[in-house]
Amino acid sequence: MTSPFAGLSDVFTGALGEAITVTPAAGSTREINGIPTNRFVDAEGVVVQSPAFHAAAGDVEDLADDDQVTMRGVDYLVRYKRADGQGMVAVVLAEA
Repeated sequence: MTSPFAGLSDVFTGALGEAITVTPAAGSTREINGIPTNRFVDAEGVVVQSPAFHAAAGDVEDLADDDQVTMRGVDYLVRYKRADGQGMVAVVLAEA
């Protein structure tokens, strides 16, 4: 069964998102709409809070680990991405 929210990633990021600058190693710097958040991640057996953002899958498909992101004036590196299967991707960050 498909979620009623599938395919609405641009609606969510357009309404709730803000400008985030991404610099993929394999591409050029650009601005996308993303929804800033914090994620709880397991860092070697310890759960820590980490900065993150949610974006439309198509906007971050070329981002890889260690690519640069600037969000709210702070520079970060991509730690990893996790797709939700509904067109959105959570991008977990680490301070650069």
